[in-house]
Amino acid sequence: MANYTADVQTSLNRGAKLHIKGLKVDQEENKVKNLVNKVSQAERYAEVAQEVEQAMTSYARSVVSDTLKKNVAFHHKLGLAPKIVRKLGARTGKKRSHSQCEFCRERVGTFEYNKDTIDKDIFRRHANCHCTLTYYPGNGKRQNAWSKVWSDVDKDGKIEERKNEALNLEMAKKRGKKIYITDQAIEKVPFVEIPGYSQEENKRIQEAHKVLLRDAQQNNQSNEVMHITTEGKPVVVYGDQVSVDINKSVQARYLINSATDRSLTILHNHPGGSSFSKNDINMFFSTSSVKTLTIVTNQGRVMYLTKKSMYDIHKAIHITKDHKEKYGNIENDIERLIKNLYHAGISYKIR
Repeated sequence: MANYTADVQTSLNRGAKLHIKGLKVDQEENKVKNLVNKVSQAERYAEVAQEVEQAMTSYARSVVSDTLKKNVAFHHKLGLAPKIVRKLGARTGKKRSHSQCEFCRERVGTFEYNKDTIDKDIFRRHANCHCTLTYYPGNGKRQNAWSKVWSDVDKDGKIEERKNEALNLEMAKKRGKKIYITDQAIEKVPFVEIPGYSQEENKRIQEAHKVLLRDAQQNNQSNEVMHITTEGKPVVVYGDQVSVDINKSVQARYLINSATDRSLTILHNHPGGSSFSKNDINMFFSTSSVKTLTIVTNQGRVMYLTKKSMYDIHKAIHITKDHKEKYGNIENDIERLIKNLYHAGISYKIR
């Protein structure tokens, strides 16, 4: 039942153009044991059949409700605008969940999910309740994590773009003038031996770098593009000349938050040919699911950071803090910082 319900949620996600797998709830072993005990203790099943069947039905419906709650909370955390719709069940002579049921009538409606204000009673059911609970992930809206205000994505994005214009110009000066990607640059992307990967895996990364540059060339005006490797097609996030924000993609956020430790390889390009930025460094060692972060410049040069088996995030933070205190900013002499991070279990190639 839990698997089926999670599959239904996956279908709803796809209907909302979200490539996110539905989350499954854990089995409540106590409820299952109670059902088994009820049957085994009766001399004849017929004596408890009706009661057991009702309990099984109620348990199945509770799985649906629990799955809904788990998924709606997760999608809300990702910044979506989820809605819950509760409708009265079909009217029959033996059911309470019809238009005359006061308990149900008080709980039907369409509700925008907010963990702080949502009425938890909308999830409650009585015995033999046939109300339907449906969750729609929603699109076109997002929530500001600080102000808790729902806003239009396009409008809010334009405001944010204007706010960051000055910052982007400053970053552009540091990262250099954009170099437009050529076919020649794509073809000359080198094979690089990244520690912890087999030769075949490194060959695939080489080809993935070429694919990324072609994507940036054809689809993003040679600006920044991020590819997060998966078993199938990579998860793609498009940026501007000086940055790419992983938080702009729901699918990317889901992937980095749900993947196991050190299981992801993230590739991105730097249009100006610069090395790793402050944001690159922070994202790399603070995101546990990321094993390797690479840069392929628009001229085809490859750099990487990768976590070895002895990687120590606390030591990495301590080294970074010492560097900041000594040089005033992470990006001041960033190559020296990266070389020092070797002592925290990070291998690198920056030239």
